[in-house]
Amino acid sequence: MTGGGPTIKKYFEDTDLFEWTGIVNQCTPDEEDERFCNLVLETTIMHPQGGGQPADSGMITGDEAKFEVTFTGIDKETNIITHKGKFLEGTCFPAGRRVTISVDADKRKQNARMHSGGHMLDTAVRNAGYTSLVPTKGNHSADNLFVEYKGKVDPADKENFMALINAEAKKLLSEDIGTTVRYANTVGLAVDVHTPGKCCCMFVSVGAWTERWYMRGCC
Repeated sequence: MTGGGPTIKKYFEDTDLFEWTGIVNQCTPDEEDERFCNLVLETTIMHPQGGGQPADSGMITGDEAKFEVTFTGIDKETNIITHKGKFLEGTCFPAGRRVTISVDADKRKQNARMHSGGHMLDTAVRNAGYTSLVPTKGNHSADNLFVEYKGKVDPADKENFMALINAEAKKLLSEDIGTTVRYANTVGLAVDVHTPGKCCCMFVSVGAWTERWYMRGCC
């Protein structure tokens, strides 16, 4: 799907931004299910499914229509975000129409907490001394929450391993350590995450531990 270039991702700038005004780039029927439509905006605050975090949902409203977003996805090749859903009022938004984007705040907050919890778990693993374990993937949805690691833990050390991880996690929670996020290239120079075609890494810091995650095919 085309839609006027990569979508500007406002959700990177503020997790608690739940309402925003955007411009419609494209509105088309869904190719797989004609009951749904796909809406592409110039800018969005809705987080697409990815990185283990579930997709945002919510409402997009304009003068002539009201659109319920049930799923938000991203094309990793074009960096275009698509909002899939149904029109509750009206039938379509014309290109160029200014609309109001409203995120389901409760769902977003829960998703964000679960996602932060995954990074906290990895920090606890590191702080407990298990630096040979490398996180490979995770899921941060409330009904299927996990982080998978590459590496092994001696079965005889299982109980000690669990006790250390739980202790470190409780310590992080009691210290109320913040999570910070910044975007840079592979040598650490700050970049604009919205710039099309740029290599970009996301650095997530929980306390003194920083994880690097590749975005958009970092070179």
